[in-house]
Amino acid sequence: MKGFQLTASMAALILMANAALAQTPPPTAPAGKAQAARDAERALWTPGEARYLRSWMVMGAAQRPADEAGLRSTNLWKPVTAWDDPVDLTASGAEGRWLYALALVRRDAEGPAELSLGAGGPLAAWVNGAPVALPERPSGLYDTVRVPVSLNAGNNVVLLRAERGSGATVLTARILLPAQPLPDLRLQPGVWTDGDQLQVRTDAAPAPGTVTVLVTAPGGREMGRIEAGRGAIAALPTADWPDGPYEVEVRGTSAAGRPLRAFSPWYKGDMAPAAKALLDQAAAATGADAEAGHWRMLADLVKDRAGPDLSRLKDAYASVHSALMEAAEMRLGPQAAIRPLGFTRLAWVDPLDGSTQFCRANLPADYDPARPWPTVLNLHGANGAQPPYIRYWSVDARHGAASERWPVIWIEPHGRGTNGYMGPGERDVLNCLAAARARLNVDPTRTYLTGGSMGGKGTWLIGSRHAGVFAALAPVFGGADLRLDPQFGRDDPAADRPMERWTREIESDFVGLEALNNTPVFVLQGDQDAAADPRQARHAVAMLQRWGYDVRYREYPGRVHEALEGWEDLVVGWFLQHRLAEAPARSGCALPTCARPAPTGWRSMARWLHCR
Repeated sequence: MKGFQLTASMAALILMANAALAQTPPPTAPAGKAQAARDAERALWTPGEARYLRSWMVMGAAQRPADEAGLRSTNLWKPVTAWDDPVDLTASGAEGRWLYALALVRRDAEGPAELSLGAGGPLAAWVNGAPVALPERPSGLYDTVRVPVSLNAGNNVVLLRAERGSGATVLTARILLPAQPLPDLRLQPGVWTDGDQLQVRTDAAPAPGTVTVLVTAPGGREMGRIEAGRGAIAALPTADWPDGPYEVEVRGTSAAGRPLRAFSPWYKGDMAPAAKALLDQAAAATGADAEAGHWRMLADLVKDRAGPDLSRLKDAYASVHSALMEAAEMRLGPQAAIRPLGFTRLAWVDPLDGSTQFCRANLPADYDPARPWPTVLNLHGANGAQPPYIRYWSVDARHGAASERWPVIWIEPHGRGTNGYMGPGERDVLNCLAAARARLNVDPTRTYLTGGSMGGKGTWLIGSRHAGVFAALAPVFGGADLRLDPQFGRDDPAADRPMERWTREIESDFVGLEALNNTPVFVLQGDQDAAADPRQARHAVAMLQRWGYDVRYREYPGRVHEALEGWEDLVVGWFLQHRLAEAPARSGCALPTCARPAPTGWRSMARWLHCR
């Protein structure tokens, strides 16, 4: 096991952990906000402190040490900050069979609380050095085990132990008030094979109500359907089903009356022959067309997850299942995946360099190709590792998009990876939209653009450069004008000549905002975001407000550069209130590229300098 160089922040975290366990105040503990202030800032419908813990220190061990609670004093901890609520402990790079995760929870006063956990395997837990008796292993990833704990005033240490799984080792944890009610947000099913039957646990725990279990084969052919109690185990006979990939959908209704659905992958039989057949088909696909490139990409994905010899097939079950399901629908023809709740990967050859490029599209539950559908393009953030396409986030995910909850087509362009959606990246987003319009019934008057981090930057850039394409924009903590931050040295007081001022302005992600005079904008931002300074979002919003444009702004207190709760539903609901105007109320052009005032009239302005 390799040692790890402690940074100042990590050293402070360990120091605070040691001090908390000793029940003495840490020497340099940051001053936390009073509970009254936090209560005033939290969402009104959220009782108490309900956020999941996202900032962790992780270490690995080949053997479980005798004093596991004393691991806080080692220097082998590695930082992991989860983007969303689940944290993947393996993302830290920690080695060993046993993975330990440490987090700090601050409280203004001592008192009782509950530790709420979820994971894909068994856990052990300690709070402030004392072991916590867990009654059972978590049966799902969210809040499936809740145990009472006592917290001290000040910093409290939560230590968890998980056994490394065959793939990612993922868990969630948060501190709740005793008996705190939680919103009914999701189903957490599980599936397994028992002889000639498919067994489906319809939710992580029993709950009132019934659900429907629906099993579909490639192309959406229904193989079986059964009603069962929520949290019960349902059995479907499968003796007459052919071997191959299937999707198991569990659908029901929440306590608040909202529809819930969740999907699980299931493969009947041995997937190794099908994986080998996919590799062989890809090897024979030597053409330069998009379909051949698509086959090669799927084969690369399988080899990356399962190994070139498929020796890691068991560890890569979900990823390989996704590739085999996609391959089976490709063999059925181009329309097989175009169905309600379908997933399709759009592919095209970019004449810029002859490469095959992709974007992913998820279809709504009621998708009907006979009528146009609102469409949302969601731009991803930067991936500092600059991986190839097959290693980007969610490229093997077939479900989970907002289209499962809203009547929209949800599309995720690749944008040539991490290039800020400039040049080829911008072209890729527009090519993705063109490919979607060719395959799907995209409503040209209800096409929307959003994205977070680098995707927020791309939303500002592409949305303002192509304002006549998108009915509304929603940048999420992204975009910057470097002149606002002195550290970049862009705000030169001596830059008083037109060319100098133009050079500084053209570097801004907000340079084209004046083109949004007929495009509503919804900006979302965390007020503690160090990666995307909230001053940048406030600056852009202030400009749009000063010009009288249609802009809405929401700032999340206490949130940093991370997924913001419920942002997709908030944005999609707002998007659907807007439609591209056929005859915009305003026209004009004041972009840096415009040397003289544009003639009035939207259409003539578009022809004049393409300043849309």
